[in-house]
Amino acid sequence: MSVLCLIANPAEPVLDLPLLQRVQAEIGGEINWLTQRIAAEIVKPKHAAPLDAARALVAGRPVDVALVPLVNRRKKLLIADMDSTMIDQECIDELADAVGIKDEVAAITARAMNGELDFEAALRTRVKLLKGLKVSRMEEVRRERITFAPGGRALVQTMKTHGAFTSLVSGGFTYFADYIGKRVTDGQSAKGRDNAGEWAQTLAAVEARYGVQGEILLAIWGIETNFGGYMGGTNTVHALATLTHGGYRADYFRGDGHKDSWGSVPDALASAGNYLGGFGWRAGETWGYEVKLPRNFDYRHVWSATSASLKDWAASGVARANGRTFPRDSDTA
Repeated sequence: MSVLCLIANPAEPVLDLPLLQRVQAEIGGEINWLTQRIAAEIVKPKHAAPLDAARALVAGRPVDVALVPLVNRRKKLLIADMDSTMIDQECIDELADAVGIKDEVAAITARAMNGELDFEAALRTRVKLLKGLKVSRMEEVRRERITFAPGGRALVQTMKTHGAFTSLVSGGFTYFADYIGKRVTDGQSAKGRDNAGEWAQTLAAVEARYGVQGEILLAIWGIETNFGGYMGGTNTVHALATLTHGGYRADYFRGDGHKDSWGSVPDALASAGNYLGGFGWRAGETWGYEVKLPRNFDYRHVWSATSASLKDWAASGVARANGRTFPRDSDTA
């Protein structure tokens, strides 16, 4: 017995009920929606060649069709590539773009992925071209260019919920793999829940004072510092000297005369709340959207302007990851 799976891109949800019903009428079986317009399965098809029949009916639409055994369908192991799988980019290409040699490196990447070049030799050649790249530049690329692929976290968390072992592999840089691996697991979510309980009163107080929701502050704390486990590569002495000179940003802290955003959770949360509040944070409004960028998106164009309307972003190829339109395209971002 088997299950036929039909899967559309979340950014282009074209799997509609009429198509699914046509496939079912041809091959038999029972329809089970997984996500409306994105993913569905037909359980126990009766057709002798259900895969071929379904692909013939789907032809011309961006819908993947797969036939999997019903037995042992619940997998116990997930091994996922990082680049262009759990994240939307090829890290090495983005690093190359940061130093102005993306076309040269991307061409080598494409040939290696097509099997035209030996992987190890291609990797060594590309890395050699990046010789001298500073870690601070790598951190800038990670912050500004690397985005999680839609559904990645849900996939990992679903697998682990059912007792599976998950592993992230990469033929690239451990700098990126370590960061991504820590943020697509349910362990990070558990840390968030624990800290939400432990610092509930502090989060509520900061929200009351600055108008920034506690869950937003908690998310920033988790993503930027792993809840205090990572403090970045900034020279602490220099940073503290800058902050304290002449009382600069003194009102960002909790008001007891001690400024300790490195060692004090209340100070760190209050500083983030004050920072966002000072830039016009409006509670109750949508703070952002998960988006998917076109493969050849021009980041240099992005940084040439401080903001643009959502309509303009959409015109440049930026789309919501769930395939929906922006509700208020006149909003700026």
